[in-house]
Amino acid sequence: MRILPPRRRNKPGESGAPGQDAARASDTRERKWRPLTVEPAAAGPVAAETLDARMLVLAAKNIRHVLSPATRELYVPAEDEARALEEIRAFEREVERRIPLLPPPPARDNVLGVICFFLLLVVWHGLRFHWFAVSLPDPPFPADARLWPELFGLDKARVRGGGAWGLCVSALTLHADARHLFGNVGFGLLFFIPLCRRAGLGAGTAAAMVGGALGNASAALIYGRLGPVFPGAGLSLGFSTALFSALGVLCVLSAGDMIRVRSFAAAHETGGAPAAGAVLRTGALPLAAGLALLGFLGGGGEVRTDYAAHIFGFACGLGVGLPLLLVDARLRAASEKTRGRVDTGLCAAALLCVVGAWCSAVYGL
Repeated sequence: MRILPPRRRNKPGESGAPGQDAARASDTRERKWRPLTVEPAAAGPVAAETLDARMLVLAAKNIRHVLSPATRELYVPAEDEARALEEIRAFEREVERRIPLLPPPPARDNVLGVICFFLLLVVWHGLRFHWFAVSLPDPPFPADARLWPELFGLDKARVRGGGAWGLCVSALTLHADARHLFGNVGFGLLFFIPLCRRAGLGAGTAAAMVGGALGNASAALIYGRLGPVFPGAGLSLGFSTALFSALGVLCVLSAGDMIRVRSFAAAHETGGAPAAGAVLRTGALPLAAGLALLGFLGGGGEVRTDYAAHIFGFACGLGVGLPLLLVDARLRAASEKTRGRVDTGLCAAALLCVVGAWCSAVYGL
């Protein structure tokens, strides 16, 4: 059994006296929880995402907090109110300075449209090699598929002589055999899907076709002058020139997006434009990646590979991508309906150009 000392009564003025208890009660009232007011009351209710972010900030800084289920307000102890406000405002200032994301893809991902586009190439090849019950009229289309390359392929000598520019487009839609066709279709999906997601089905397809036609024309113009450098034959065909044109266009658009993001970040961090060297390095990254893919896929290692068409297709894609980048910046500010009309118009224009080129190649228009 433990004997306790007698309880001592506190004298007035000592700890525990009535005066001290009143002071402690007053201090307790001052230290009670208070609502955390970041915005003025007239700003309206705070969004749920904002409240979640603020609670994460307070938890990371070990600041006690409570969310009122009735008023959806945050409460913190009075002694932590100033520090909580400072941490939340610092976090929200940092969020405003964050680098924006790259432009999101359009509402329609255009994958189905790209697949339909390449299905047209497969159907055209099947009509040429009699895969279907339907046959093309002979003339003007010869029944022997082996005669098509000589008539409608990229005959560089004929193009240089003038009057056969339609062959620069018709050759894009011809392939030597099924292996050649499906190889281009497989790689085409790799390049065309991201391009058409970024620029739109019409703009992406039209830009790639224009760059491919210009690449074929450029290869025809230098044929015979740089023979040791580009040992390709005088007759070539295949969609690969347009594929590397699509790669060039995609490199330009990606470089433009990265430079735009870098400029936005510099404007928010330093209040000025980024250094020229930083801009060049940023824009050079997609170009370097495109050149690596061109060397890896465009070389091929086969004797019949038309290196000149691949290289000029990529270069012309870069050239076509520059005006497309400027037009794309204007289309971003337009309505979705306007962008849809432009995209549909470009799809129709690309199809009409192919049909016109074939009419020119077939009938000599």
